[in-house]
Amino acid sequence: MSIDRARWQQLEPYLDRALEMSTEEREPWIAKLRTESPDIVDELLALLSGESRASQDGFLASPLTSAFDEGMASPLVGLQLGAYSIEGPLGHGGMGSVWLARRTDGRFEGRAAVKLLNLAQLSPAGEARFRREGSVLARLSHPGIGRILDAGV
Repeated sequence: MSIDRARWQQLEPYLDRALEMSTEEREPWIAKLRTESPDIVDELLALLSGESRASQDGFLASPLTSAFDEGMASPLVGLQLGAYSIEGPLGHGGMGSVWLARRTDGRFEGRAAVKLLNLAQLSPAGEARFRREGSVLARLSHPGIGRILDAGV
């Protein structure tokens, strides 16, 4: 599923709200939304389906730092995130962990560092901090500082 930036800005508030609800709360809310904004519902359900599959598959079920702490291969190696595939850990800290990734969609060749937040950072304050960090990085231009390619939660 590919969503352009403008459409994502429309969908994101609905997705955030839906993810905060229990399944019991979500069903009547979606039924009401279907009458108010039917064009939103199908895309929203597709996004929620992806989140549900990720939860069932155990995505991020174990702490990301375990591979660093135990010196063992991580279950994240090989994970596809957009156009990139995780190759291995680079480091970790208070906000999360950083992983080496290689572009694998065939359009370009390239490597990137991918930062994954600790689940504890997904609070409103943690998300605001992550957004500020991305905003600062997007404005920086220095050969010794990595530039930001993309960000999202």
